[in-house]
Amino acid sequence: MALIDFDANYEGFVREWAKKNAEKLREGDDPSVYSGEIYEQWLSLPIEEAGGLSPKEYFCRLTPPQAVDMLKGYRAAGVTVPMPLVDRLAEDDCEGLLKGLLNDEDEQTFAIAASLLEERQSGAHMGKLIEKLLDSRSGDGVKGLAIEFLSSHADDVKEELLSRAGKSLEGDMLIADVLVHCKGDDRIYQLLVRLFLSEKDNPLYSSYLGMYEDERALPLLMKRINHPEVGYVEFLELRNAIERLGGDPIPDRDFGFDPDYRLIKGIK
Repeated sequence: MALIDFDANYEGFVREWAKKNAEKLREGDDPSVYSGEIYEQWLSLPIEEAGGLSPKEYFCRLTPPQAVDMLKGYRAAGVTVPMPLVDRLAEDDCEGLLKGLLNDEDEQTFAIAASLLEERQSGAHMGKLIEKLLDSRSGDGVKGLAIEFLSSHADDVKEELLSRAGKSLEGDMLIADVLVHCKGDDRIYQLLVRLFLSEKDNPLYSSYLGMYEDERALPLLMKRINHPEVGYVEFLELRNAIERLGGDPIPDRDFGFDPDYRLIKGIK
């Protein structure tokens, strides 16, 4: 099947809808209130390029292999993947093929497949997400997606991630982004301490030690907050972590010299 730019068609439909409903919009309604209604109208609108079929009819007629091939076609052509195609791929009969797409080299194709499997509460994508998370070739978008989904299943992937810890600082940082959500494990606490002591990102790991709610971190945090080189942003994270762990309230300090403080406060 020929590729149709459904996004462009939809955008044109939205513009026409806005013209026809200008008075309604002038009354102050937020246009986003009507987004669901507009989309549903468009789904049922016959489109000439689709042979007179509506988007809903057009994509409903696709077999699972056709839907996957079309997804790959859109990605190869650099055309935005239509949402009705994603909806078709979300149906039960496509689940097996979605698992195959986890091996696709195209990161957006992978992201679509992983997202749909996550919605289905399938565990089929967990192993591949771990691989993508720790692969230095993965883009930031895929790594962010992996952190988001793995964090939702942190207890399930804990042992696998811990088995991969200690190989590189960068890998440990990514692992910590997920495992900070697994409370009460001394191995994770020690990982967070190592990262904090590495001084790679003190504000972040101060925050993580506070989140982990292990009071053993208090002496480390107190020692650091009294260091003369601590800047405003790090101070805030350290203070929040200390107070979260039950430490004594930390009084304000003068950070008028700190460029981050001056930027945040709008001081020139």
